[in-house]
Amino acid sequence: MPFFRGEANGIGVDLIDGCNLNCVQCFYLKSRPPFKCLSEGQVANIIIQAKKVGFKELYTLGGEPTLHPRLANILAIGLKYMPKVILVTNGIKFADSKYCQTIALPGLDISMHRQAINPKHKPLVDKVLGRQGAFELKQHAWKNIQKYWQGKVCVQLNLLRPLVEKGCVMEVFKWARDQGFEPIMELSKSGPFFSRGCDLDVSPIKVLRLYEEMRQYDEKYYPSLAADVLVPPSYGHNCTLIETGVHITVNGDVLPCVGHPTIIYGNVFRDKLKTILRSPIRQAIQNYEAWIVGPCTKCPYFLYCHGGCRGEAVWATGCLRASDPYCWHHPPHLVLKDMAPKTCEGCILENYDGCKIKISG
Repeated sequence: MPFFRGEANGIGVDLIDGCNLNCVQCFYLKSRPPFKCLSEGQVANIIIQAKKVGFKELYTLGGEPTLHPRLANILAIGLKYMPKVILVTNGIKFADSKYCQTIALPGLDISMHRQAINPKHKPLVDKVLGRQGAFELKQHAWKNIQKYWQGKVCVQLNLLRPLVEKGCVMEVFKWARDQGFEPIMELSKSGPFFSRGCDLDVSPIKVLRLYEEMRQYDEKYYPSLAADVLVPPSYGHNCTLIETGVHITVNGDVLPCVGHPTIIYGNVFRDKLKTILRSPIRQAIQNYEAWIVGPCTKCPYFLYCHGGCRGEAVWATGCLRASDPYCWHHPPHLVLKDMAPKTCEGCILENYDGCKIKISG
């Protein structure tokens, strides 16, 4: 995602719960057609509330947001009220040049996925995306983005072993830099369909080596863009979104971020967003120095990365306070149980069904 840094308060909104791809690493629990989506009026109401409480960035998400029938209108509303609006998309529909021109509004930023550049990787990309012909559609889509897009462009890629081993990742990274686009080379998140250690996973040490290669390339050709610190989840980016923003689902549930479907602050269709943001759980999470436990708190990069990816920590340990276990900065002797507290006693989530430590010993 292009909003890892937490430079401004941001709100992510799932416009629709369906997708036109079946990516092997996706952690999102998609529905079957007919897809559920927010109405234009519902999204407008959320945006206006978000503006009033001080949010400065809107992230339009899914599922796949380009499947929403009123996307252009929704983006126009977002641009009216928010200083920054980012469309996060797989890009398949932008293979249609007319559609691309309709959505490419002045000032609208985009974060669009690209897995490979070279046509020889077409079978691999089609397999990874779970759709025959996806590579060709992506090729056309990126040509249209280069031709018609008027805002900032971010190139997003979720790291998978075959993409790394065949050189696709570095190829995309270099291409993005040369185009003046921002590369978002991001770890694939573990979840119900993608487990750590699977055949497609990339080990922490190999991710570090890849990021070091990216930094070396930047230092040679784009020195002002070279990453100072290498931490998960993305090259050159930390993630503090859980402290600075919130995520809203198509059901109206307000979550800490997209990686936390079990922790719910409230529902925007029942309560005002202003009230929901005062949730005691959210206030506890925002004080990350007191909230996070485990080895991350002793790491010299803690004040920069804030304990790593909270979604990764929850999926591995069951605990929202745990250190991110998928980090190359941990001492090698540590094991999973060292990441989480020994007990839930005294935690604000002690009796919360959505948070239970699932490791022991």
